Amino acid sequence: MVAPGPTPSKGKRRASGGGLRDFARRVGAVGNLEGSIFEFKWQEAKKCIPLAMVYSLKVVLSNISKAFTHPSIYLVSRVPSLLIVILFTFLFLRNQSLSVTTLSSCITMTLSLGMACLRPGTRFAIEGFLAGIFSTIFIAAYPVLLAKTYKSLLSGSSGGVLSGDLLGVGTDVEVDEKDETRTSWKLLHYVNVLSLMMVLPWILLSGEFGDISRNCYILDVPWFWLMILFSGIGAWGSFVSGFLVIQATTPLTMVASTYPRAALHALLMPAKLPTWSWVGVLTCWGSAIWYLLGRRKECGVSFFSAADDDEGSLTARRGRRRARGNSSL
Repeated sequence: MVAPGPTPSKGKRRASGGGLRDFARRVGAVGNLEGSIFEFKWQEAKKCIPLAMVYSLKVVLSNISKAFTHPSIYLVSRVPSLLIVILFTFLFLRNQSLSVTTLSSCITMTLSLGMACLRPGTRFAIEGFLAGIFSTIFIAAYPVLLAKTYKSLLSGSSGGVLSGDLLGVGTDVEVDEKDETRTSWKLLHYVNVLSLMMVLPWILLSGEFGDISRNCYILDVPWFWLMILFSGIGAWGSFVSGFLVIQATTPLTMVASTYPRAALHALLMPAKLPTWSWVGVLTCWGSAIWYLLGRRKECGVSFFSAADDDEGSLTARRGRRRARGNSSL
C-alpha cells in the first residue's frame, strides 16, 4: 500500500505561475489572431494609414485654428463640415439615401450655427481661419473613411466579402460578434499608434519641445498636469465614442451630433450674445430634433408606436417558438 500524500493546509496553495505566464503570452503574442491585445500586423495596419493621416491632420489643424484665432471665428470655420460630409456620403457611400427631411434639417443646422457664432467686432486672424477651413475637410472625411476602413478590416477577419457601403449593413457573410469586437479594438489600436508615429516627428522637427521648456512656466504645477490628465481622458472618450456612434448609426449622424454642442459652446462664450445668436442657437437645436425625427422615420422607427413594435416583436417570437415546436414533433 502507498500512503496518500499530505493534505495541503488552507491558505497555502502552491502558486503554479500559470496565470502570469498566460498573461505574458497574451501580451507578447504578436502573431496570434486571438493573442496579444497589443498585436501589430502590418498587413492589417497598412489599411489604416490613410485614416490615421486624416485623423492626425484633423487634430493638428484644429489645434492650430484654436491657438491663432478667436473661438467664434474657429466655430464659423467649422460650419461647412456638415455640407461636406453630405457630399462625401453621396460620392462614397452609395447605399446611404438622403431624404428631403435630412437635407433640409442639415442645411438649417448649418445656417443657424453660422448665425449663432457671428460676433460683431471680433478679431479676425487669417491663419487660424484657414487652418479651421482645412481642418473642416478632414473632419468631414474622417467618419466616412473610418466606416470604410472598419468594413475593410471586418471583411478580412471574417474571410468573406461584405456587400454594402457601411459597417456591414446588408452583408452577404454573417460575422461573429467576437470578430466585430476584435476588429473594433484593432481599428482603434492601429489608428492610435499610427497617429502617434505621424504626429511626434512633426513636434520634434518644429522645435516645439524647446519652445515649451523655455516659455512654459507651469510645468511644475500639479494642477496643470491634472488638467492634462483630464483632457487626455476626454480625448480618449471622444475618440472611442465617435467610432461607436458611427458603428451604431452613420457618418452623417456623427457630424450632425456635433452641431448642437457647438451651438451650446457659442452660447457659453463670455461676450454678450446678440439677438440673432439666440435665434441661431434655438434654431440649431430645433433642426437637430427635426433631423432625429426624420432619420428615425427613415429607419422605420416611430416614437409613438413603441408599444405596438414591442407587441409585434413579442408575437413574432412566439410564432417562431411554435414553428420550432411543430417541426420537432
